[in-house]
Amino acid sequence: MNYRPALLIIAVAFTATAASAQAKNVILFIGDGAGISSLNAASILGYGKPQALYVQKMGHLALADTSTAREWVTDGAACASAWATGHKTRNGVMSMSADAERDVKDGEIYKTVMEYAMEQGLSAGVISNDGVAGAAVSVFYAHHNNRGKAGEIFQQALNPKFGKGPDVIIGTGRRQISEQTAKLGHDLAADIKARGYTYLDSGWSGQTGPGQRPCDSPL
Repeated sequence: MNYRPALLIIAVAFTATAASAQAKNVILFIGDGAGISSLNAASILGYGKPQALYVQKMGHLALADTSTAREWVTDGAACASAWATGHKTRNGVMSMSADAERDVKDGEIYKTVMEYAMEQGLSAGVISNDGVAGAAVSVFYAHHNNRGKAGEIFQQALNPKFGKGPDVIIGTGRRQISEQTAKLGHDLAADIKARGYTYLDSGWSGQTGPGQRPCDSPL
């Protein structure tokens, strides 16, 4: 079922200058499944004692209730949807209201913080060591009643409901996305290139063509 009792989320704001009152860049780091017990286990393994990780020594820490609108134990879709939209939903549902039912019906679409940013012309992107259509990251650019529909989900990155779409997409999951995209009658590589991205399906050298955006999705 891929349920997780808690997930760690870190937001880092980088300012242009020390005197700047407004953040220039915001980077959201998500440690999927990294609850307190997982962090302490990693700390004990690495340092022989709990609470020795850098993240555990940050000046401001908080705990979040990750229960869904209907379930006590959340999954990545419902949990990340709450981060992205400010609203709780149901397990398996991505950035939609709680009256959505997984693989049955849609709910109301909730615009995400990333979509608000893209509507304002800000650069945005997703980078993941899990699938780029995986729920923990794709809830920021997509809305769906079934987190498992990777092909349909990734199409929303290329054809966004709000804003211009992500500027950068880097991560895994090409095989699953490509196979599901083909069943929709689309060619993944062709769709990506048609949207102005540079498409790479292996290690990225960091080079893109003029006016192109990087989209790197290895196996």
